[in-house]
Amino acid sequence: MIRNRLSELLAERKIKISKIASDIPDLSRNTITSVAHNNVKMLQLNTINKLCEYLEVTPADFFEYVDYDLKIADTTIENGAIGDISDPFGLAIAGKKSDDFSTGLFIYNLEIFAYLNKSSISESRGETKKTFELTILPKKRFIEIPENDDYISADFEVLTTSKSTMDDILNITKEIGAGFKSDLQTMIEDRCTHAINEWLKEKGISSEISTITSDFTFTYEIKSEFNQQNEIAHTFPF
Repeated sequence: MIRNRLSELLAERKIKISKIASDIPDLSRNTITSVAHNNVKMLQLNTINKLCEYLEVTPADFFEYVDYDLKIADTTIENGAIGDISDPFGLAIAGKKSDDFSTGLFIYNLEIFAYLNKSSISESRGETKKTFELTILPKKRFIEIPENDDYISADFEVLTTSKSTMDDILNITKEIGAGFKSDLQTMIEDRCTHAINEWLKEKGISSEISTITSDFTFTYEIKSEFNQQNEIAHTFPF
């Protein structure tokens, strides 16, 4: 993977994008913004040259690289239901009273499954691929569905039940920089947002939802072989 560090370089120097656009007439504000968010598929050499000159850095400082790619694939919702505060059964499952809710509908028992793919290809090693299975769960037992096309906001955690998977992912997080970690978080968040929106559409309530935002904490969990309790092995925020 390769990405530019423009956002970090600007933050370190406390330089605003508007100032660069003003100082370098050849670069538009939209172009600089897209570069800073790593939203460009083709980055022209002239753009790199201008930005490196302006920031007084080398291309090695401007870019960061790891010798593999990470992608989130096959994000699906296997479990989940829509509860109604007028339904005693739904309230019992959520373990709440109707007074605890500010809206009429809520999501409960939501489980999202995703796969993190790590792949690389080189002349000496050939092609290598590894897939990690992830379970993504809300931190709360229920998520309220707001009315009037408002936003859904929820905190999620990512779990794995394999010690080897946990170790591999922890090694990845040590190898990649803060920028790549942020990109990975955004990737997972976007895939989960899409999966939840599609699931809600199937439930017939898509007209009430515009966007889902999530603040992820990654928790890696190992299931004990000796009992049914889960032992938290490592927890850290991205």
